Amino acid sequence: TTGKNVDKQSDIYALGITLFQLLTGTTPLRGNVSRDELFEKIRNGNLPKAKEFYPFVSEALQQIIDRSTSANKAQRYSNVKEFQADLSRIKLN
Repeated sequence: TTGKNVDKQSDIYALGITLFQLLTGTTPLRGNVSRDELFEKIRNGNLPKAKEFYPFVSEALQQIIDRSTSANKAQRYSNVKEFQADLSRIKLN
């Protein structure tokens, strides 16, 4: 998470952030955040919940965001197909 070791887990993280943005209309890390502060929040998994910005985000969608943006790369989806499979299970009303 320092920009040195970009891999497919970094892409999964980016998908989680993108999903957060699509659901809430904003980024989870707002304001004047320095590069060091940004990396610290990523490393420690200190992202706000999407419901804090948009209360209608389902628990299932929040779980996908949480898994995608986990500070522990081993807990993230291992590939995009897993991410897509969880998204496809969500029922939209």
